[in-house]
Amino acid sequence: MKKIMKRLLTGVLTLATVFTALPVTQVHAADSVYTTTDGKAGTIVKIDNGGSEVSSFEESIMNADGQIAYQLAVSYDDGAMGITHVFRGEDLFSSTFYQTAILKELGYPVPTYAHLPLLMDKEGNRLSKRQHGITIRDMRAAGVTAEEIIGKLLFWAGAIPKPEPLSATYAEKNIPFSDCRNLKQKSIIVR
Repeated sequence: MKKIMKRLLTGVLTLATVFTALPVTQVHAADSVYTTTDGKAGTIVKIDNGGSEVSSFEESIMNADGQIAYQLAVSYDDGAMGITHVFRGEDLFSSTFYQTAILKELGYPVPTYAHLPLLMDKEGNRLSKRQHGITIRDMRAAGVTAEEIIGKLLFWAGAIPKPEPLSATYAEKNIPFSDCRNLKQKSIIVR
């Protein structure tokens, strides 16, 4: 882990000032331009000029207890595993700029990102572990097949007119991403 931190900190010093102030170790970069491409939103430019236009790139990389912070951990993990595509919820879009900067400083290629609408129940609560929403594990335990789950996801995404069992292979070959018309929304209500 020391080698990883040294590599990160050495690289980041060319981009930013690193300082330790209890309770965390932070990376701060000023007067920088960050560009990322998102499969849904297109190319986005974030201008970071010390906080006057956009909130400053200041991210914790180590917690007070010595644990590596989220942004560094997931960036390193994605880079080390050679992740090429990241599909995740719209709520994590703002993390993309930090992770892109960290990945570049670590010398890893930046994956293609796509931030998708959050799945919500009819009361407007997002379906997540934290909110105790239904999980794929729950669905599988209830006897729902992988093909039925894929069909439901494609239906919710607006790619097919009704939920029906579809294999991943069939979906990949026959349903273009552009057919997922509901992905332009911020959230999708699941019934």
